[in-house]
Amino acid sequence: MAVYYHYDDAQRQNINRAGRNFWYLYINEIFDRLGVSARALHGSEVASTGLGPGDTLFLGAYALSGAEVDALDSAVQNGCTLVAFATCGCEKLFGVERCGEIPQPVGDFGVSGYFRLRKSLIPELLSIPDGDAPFPVFADLTRLKPCGAETAAEITLPGGESVPGMTVYKTGKGMAYYIAFDLTKTLWTSSAGKPVSGGSAGLPVSRVPDSRITPLDYDTSVAFSDYYVYILQSILAGNGEPMIHRLPPCDGTVPDYLIYIGGDDDATSGEMNLEASEIMSEKNLPYHMNLMQDGSGEFVITREQYELIKSRGHELALHYNFTGGGFTQEGFKTQAEKYVATFGELPVCCVGHCLTQEGWAERCRYQEALGILGDNSKYGEVEPGNINAFNMHGYAFGTAYPFFARDDWEHDNRRMKFVEMPVSYYEPRLYEHDTAEKLHLCADRCAYFGRTLNLFIHPHYVTGRFNTTPPGAPNPALRAVDEILAYSKDKGYNVMLCGPDRLCKWWHGRADSAVRALPSAGPVKQYRVKCACEDGIVIKLPYSENMHIKSITVNGAETGFTVKLIDGRPWVLFVIDKTGEHEVEVNG
Repeated sequence: MAVYYHYDDAQRQNINRAGRNFWYLYINEIFDRLGVSARALHGSEVASTGLGPGDTLFLGAYALSGAEVDALDSAVQNGCTLVAFATCGCEKLFGVERCGEIPQPVGDFGVSGYFRLRKSLIPELLSIPDGDAPFPVFADLTRLKPCGAETAAEITLPGGESVPGMTVYKTGKGMAYYIAFDLTKTLWTSSAGKPVSGGSAGLPVSRVPDSRITPLDYDTSVAFSDYYVYILQSILAGNGEPMIHRLPPCDGTVPDYLIYIGGDDDATSGEMNLEASEIMSEKNLPYHMNLMQDGSGEFVITREQYELIKSRGHELALHYNFTGGGFTQEGFKTQAEKYVATFGELPVCCVGHCLTQEGWAERCRYQEALGILGDNSKYGEVEPGNINAFNMHGYAFGTAYPFFARDDWEHDNRRMKFVEMPVSYYEPRLYEHDTAEKLHLCADRCAYFGRTLNLFIHPHYVTGRFNTTPPGAPNPALRAVDEILAYSKDKGYNVMLCGPDRLCKWWHGRADSAVRALPSAGPVKQYRVKCACEDGIVIKLPYSENMHIKSITVNGAETGFTVKLIDGRPWVLFVIDKTGEHEVEVNG
């Protein structure tokens, strides 16, 4: 049992040299999102690896040779599962015929159509909320004619025509899934956004929300990028593939979802930062503050205040400011050096004042070069005419989860050691005249999918000093936080609370962790796990009704496990709480 992807780096080099991004390289980020360990196979290795039952092979949007097609035919007949992203030359293996191309409009970032799943063909997704919602496609489309395959999803074109978007074909002992577009491009561009320049909202520089390619009329409560990943997860789960869960352990348990809380001080005052930290500390809540230099180039809090806030378990980082221009590598370096000189340490996860951004990958690349690990500026909800609207919840870049940034074609499309941390609930509010329905629905969906949720609240709103409520009225920002936590407690949700730094560092460690199934026969299944997270990781195994697990051991010692619904399907989950290599046995 193993996951492979067909790959030839010479293709990437040729496309990069031609001045284009090699979108298929994002297949590695898909595996990272899934928590799956995968191995690249070059052309000749497809035949020599001996692919068979339990194995899955992914293919990109390019042409295959005759020899490669023959090897794939043998693999799928032998029981291998194939997943193609608009691959050319092997359509017969997938029970389809190629009938032309439908070019993506507006370069690399336009909407080609909307993908809608026929849930009856993938029963694991039957109970997913919004599972039948239309998901935008950002790639060229292949017009398909099923020739034996069943249509599992359709794509509605801008003119209203519907064409097959995904097919399923049972052939020999294997299964073949054909997706009629380059899913790697759709996931990469939707999460990264498009290049921006030239200023925005009265500023001489552009902003992260300007890079959003998800249409403004799309319902961003639907994290469409994650739904695409759920489809692939469903395919892999059918083969029993082990995965690393998307959430860390919470005091040795498996959380239902995770909340990370932070905000920017906007160079207000050190006293206000202290007060905000004290309020959150009294509530036993984590908090993260991004510190900005004032007009004189100094930070508004002292080193002593900084250390006091840290002693409460709260996080601090840089709130870099380029609203007046100077968005350059040297500009980032100068502000980071000032931070280190003032506070004696490099920040972990930063945020830009007014979410400034120029270009495409520069914001991430400039910070990565300094050793900074992440950025919490990935906010894309837009209310025309108000760049600072409150109570904005959604996943405008398609995903609820942190993700690694990829560089542009001039830099080999390399994976940066840098994580984007999406802002998914900007300045939540619950005023006295409001209902709590929006907060409750958010909590329910987060628990259903096992999401990470960012509550972004500035310190001056935590204190209530900048709130515009009547005197004596409850603080609407804190009221919103209290409500979502109280509701979650009433529902029995196990919520993990942390700051952006902690989640960012854990996400880096998760990417360096791995789980692999070992060859094993009989009722005892064996796995090898590498854990690179100080907080530990959660391993999840697809659960089936014929499983009767008697015990799970880690390095010979029995450990607890739970069966839990996540993404609409049951999983067996257990915690690995120590770093290093581990041998796991599942009896049953």
